[in-house]
Amino acid sequence: MAQRMREHSERDQGGVVNILDMFNSAAFDITSALAFGEPLGLLDRDAYTPWVRALFDGVKFMTIRGAVLKVPVVGRLLQLLTERSLKRQFEAHFRYACDMVDRRLARAQAQQGSKLTPVPDI
Repeated sequence: MAQRMREHSERDQGGVVNILDMFNSAAFDITSALAFGEPLGLLDRDAYTPWVRALFDGVKFMTIRGAVLKVPVVGRLLQLLTERSLKRQFEAHFRYACDMVDRRLARAQAQQGSKLTPVPDI
């Protein structure tokens, strides 16, 4: 992570590094490695993956949605307009996570016959 910060600061003329993005990238890579057996590789790229971006956008939207739903007419209208889209986004998010879990399980099954130490399940 320190190397990536150095690279970013050298690339930018002002030497400015968004420490929040670096921290989020490290946190998601570590969590993904523990949960799915593979990091997302966010520290190796300059942007979030679409899955991580969708998580952040979803949290922001749900916060705003929660406040708007308290207004009776406007809240109901928002709910009607966004229900299908939210369902599709949730399904895409769920599919991506399931694919990651399936890959981890396939790797664990392949390692059973090898001399490699399998990744422990949490």
